[in-house]
Amino acid sequence: MGRRAAWIELLALSLLAASAAAALCPAKKGLKGRSCKPCADPLCSDCQANYRQCRLCTAELWDPSNPISYYVAAATGKCTRCDTSPPTKNCDVAAGCFPNGRCRKCARGYGMVNGMCKPCGVAAGGKGCQNCDGNTAVCKQCVNIEKDDSVAFITGRNSAFTLIGSKCVQCTASDCAACPGNAAVCRRCLPGTTLSGGRCIGCAAGCGYGGGGACSASGKCTKCDSYFGLVAGVCKDCEDPNDLCAACDGNTKRCTRCIPGMGVALSGGACVKCLAPNCLSCATPGSPCSKGGCAPGYGLVGGRCTKCANKGCVKCEGNASRCTACQLELDDSLNFYFLDPATQTCAAFRADIS
Repeated sequence: MGRRAAWIELLALSLLAASAAAALCPAKKGLKGRSCKPCADPLCSDCQANYRQCRLCTAELWDPSNPISYYVAAATGKCTRCDTSPPTKNCDVAAGCFPNGRCRKCARGYGMVNGMCKPCGVAAGGKGCQNCDGNTAVCKQCVNIEKDDSVAFITGRNSAFTLIGSKCVQCTASDCAACPGNAAVCRRCLPGTTLSGGRCIGCAAGCGYGGGGACSASGKCTKCDSYFGLVAGVCKDCEDPNDLCAACDGNTKRCTRCIPGMGVALSGGACVKCLAPNCLSCATPGSPCSKGGCAPGYGLVGGRCTKCANKGCVKCEGNASRCTACQLELDDSLNFYFLDPATQTCAAFRADIS
């Protein structure tokens, strides 16, 4: 019974190792033994587990007027062009198609009705409707302005949509990111603006643009984005020649916060390099390295950043011989690595980049 259990455990570890190795093969490459080889089918985009077995085909998007998608044919295992007849027009090309050549998913603004992609109607919100599958007069999902930067170009106004009943209605306020249930009342604004009485007011320069800053209902900065300092109510660029200062409130020449992970700490209004060797994060320049703050290839052992003993290891916190994360990028020998959980070491696989 003991041998059987050991054999099952070894088999499980082998499968886990193979799965991890396959996941590290780059796009359009798959495993052949212990190496990554180009997919046998040039139209294949995913063959990680086996370079001869395609799981997903590439969509050709170089010509916007004539996008081409493919599917994996069950009989041959090869990428076969999707049907180009009317039923497959207006498909989401990246989603591919079924084995019969028909599309799996419709493009934005279209719904799947009787196997054909038809434009969402005015009753569903027209261009504001993302998905109207089943009935072109009933919208199921509105376009997301925070994920689709073409909304303003398509609709002529930079505002989100909300689903009211079965129709997508555009928010009344410009630069509105969300107006759930009531198009006339904005609940959240896009970066660079602030909510004021159901409308979006533009923030002053240096705050509210997605860098951690904020502004009041009048648009005046209350907190600056990174690399700026709040001086007399105005956000101004920090004057740091090394660009390591994340904030300089009160005085643009005196730093109040340093950029994390850059191997510097605040000292006397300046960002000074950590004195601990191979350290990227420290409380003060002279203090020991912070937990998890060592450079890649090093781990905090006994208060010091110690080089990881295993080749390909990028994290070994607490014990230099026990790896917790391996190098994903190719090394000089064109090897990449995956973590073997049983030994806590990094196993090397050679990549074929031909």
